[in-house]
Amino acid sequence: MTILGDICNDILCLDDGIEAVSIIDMGGNMLSSVTSKNSFFNKKYEVTKDTAGSRAIVILGMVQRMDGAFGKTEAVVSLHKKSKFRYFHMIY
Repeated sequence: MTILGDICNDILCLDDGIEAVSIIDMGGNMLSSVTSKNSFFNKKYEVTKDTAGSRAIVILGMVQRMDGAFGKTEAVVSLHKKSKFRYFHMIY
């Protein structure tokens, strides 16, 4: 396993409520991803491993438009009936 894979697994193990962890570069390419057995990736949602990266980039890009007024975007939280998404900008 790679260092990025280890990071994903460590985050996934923090809480049973975490269903999936992905590390995506700024181009929308998924560098590493892990899911729990009950992950939304395993259910019939429109979000797949193929589309998650591009969707994350679009969401982050939209939110970053407010950086001038409010400061640099550190995280994005999206609340839905069936799940919660948290996008964190990480530089390693």
